[in-house]
Amino acid sequence: MLMLARALQFGDSTLPTGAFTFSHGLESAIERKVVTDAESLKAFVRTALEQASGSDVVALQEAYDAALEGDLDSVAMIDRYLYNRKLNEEPRLMTVRTGKKLVEMAAKVVGGASIREWLDRIASGKTPGCYPVSLAVIFVETGLSLQDCVVVHQYAVAMAILSAALRLMKVDHFETQRILFELNQEIGNDFVSSSKKKLSDIASYAPTVDVLAAVHVKAHVRLFMS
Repeated sequence: MLMLARALQFGDSTLPTGAFTFSHGLESAIERKVVTDAESLKAFVRTALEQASGSDVVALQEAYDAALEGDLDSVAMIDRYLYNRKLNEEPRLMTVRTGKKLVEMAAKVVGGASIREWLDRIASGKTPGCYPVSLAVIFVETGLSLQDCVVVHQYAVAMAILSAALRLMKVDHFETQRILFELNQEIGNDFVSSSKKKLSDIASYAPTVDVLAAVHVKAHVRLFMS
């Protein structure tokens, strides 16, 4: 029960990571009419989860295994590998900003030698500190399972987009919760598919999303940082 409570804490949408300032490209998707209603919103979230399972979650699992061995040098290598595969400026900004905030919070709340060392590496610029990799380091230190880590990561991706949707389009809490409920059943498949991949298999091919991210950088009016 304690482990469940700990996992729920790190999956809470009010966790102070600054994730609420990012929309994962949804703002541009709505402005360009790629997302217009609840069903297209669901498809957008599903695409984001598929992207994450093919890239972020693969790196997360590799980082979890390395952290479990106490090998933070390998964790740092995985971190840099993932960062270099973020094609656009805003996704790079999002993953390092939320990752750093997450580790800063964990250092004060959880403690632990590996978390403090990981924070030192981020603060000194020795590693980017991508959110998925940082989450893995924290979950190993906390004693939470790899499965819990993947669930929390995917849940956070979905909730960030759906929370942004409530502020950007005509959709209510019941619709966003329905979307979340339906997509949650696919997290297990995401875990299985990503666990079969190696770091060199990382890919997040979704050209429309990449174009939307690039468009957002030059937007004159915007509510979110991505």
